[in-house]
Amino acid sequence: MIREVQLDNFKGGILHVDFYQVKLTENIRVNVPIKLKGESAAAKMKGNSLVQELNELTVLCLPANIPAW
Repeated sequence: MIREVQLDNFKGGILHVDFYQVKLTENIRVNVPIKLKGESAAAKMKGNSLVQELNELTVLCLPANIPAW
């Protein structure tokens, strides 16, 4: 699994990637991003806006069960 990615701010490429090995039979804690899909009827109304206060969720699960983005 990827632990960290270091980016080159000048050239825009990847400098370094840290990987780590996981055991498929042990639970791991991962942060899963929350991506909103579609558009709510309330947000479409004039003068309304949607504020997403939570951008990721910490999940404890087996590596094979990590939710897809």
